[in-house]
Amino acid sequence: MATLTQIRNAIDARLKSLWPVVQARQDAYFAAHGHYWQGLRTHTLHPADGNETLPDVGDKTPSDQPTAWPGTLIASPIPMSLQIDVYDGPRGKGYVATVRVGYNGKVYERAAQVGPETDWAHGWQIEPEVTA
Repeated sequence: MATLTQIRNAIDARLKSLWPVVQARQDAYFAAHGHYWQGLRTHTLHPADGNETLPDVGDKTPSDQPTAWPGTLIASPIPMSLQIDVYDGPRGKGYVATVRVGYNGKVYERAAQVGPETDWAHGWQIEPEVTA
């Protein structure tokens, strides 16, 4: 089994080529619609331990946005789940892309963002627990 560092390095390398594509698509979507596109989490269960799994989001979309993930992006197995959230705050509009991967029973995530807010981006960390 690969180490956590090896898995994160492999995902980082993949993101390096994917991020410019996401940004270009988001810029085009914003120009056409006046807001950024939001993508639901690509996997019900996060890929784990370096295994690549096929996204299972299909054509599901947020209730307020009818555009699903591009088929080319979710047609192949990937070693992480990906989610894109949007915001429209007092300083303007933007989006946050978060990737998650399981390793040894824990979920690790990192996030990158575009827009005027600066609180959402972070490097690799253990996924915070959600409490009700």
